[in-house]
Amino acid sequence: MRNVAGHRKPGIPEDHPVRATFLALTRRGLDQSDIHDPASVRYISNLMTEFLRTEDLYAFGDEPGPALAHITDLRSAAENCSDLDERKRYYKQLVSRQI
Repeated sequence: MRNVAGHRKPGIPEDHPVRATFLALTRRGLDQSDIHDPASVRYISNLMTEFLRTEDLYAFGDEPGPALAHITDLRSAAENCSDLDERKRYYKQLVSRQI
C-alpha cells in the first residue's frame, strides 16, 4: 500500500491472517446482500484492513515481552496462557475489540 506521495505505507502485511478474515467476512456479508462483485469485496476488505487501528491492540504492551500489535497475536497469547485469570483478561480484550 502506498500513500499519496507514493511512499510505501507501513501497515498490516499482505499475508497477515486478519486480511483473510476481513476478506471472508466481507464476501459473506455481500453474498447475503446479493452483491457478487469481486472488486467490491476486495475494496471493502482492504479498506477495513487499512483502517484497522493496531495501536488499539496494545493493551498488554506495557507488560514484559513484545507488544501485541495484531488481534491474532492477542488470540494466540490467550490460547497459550496457563494462568486462568490472565487468559480471561486476554479474551476480554478480544471480545471488546470485535472485528
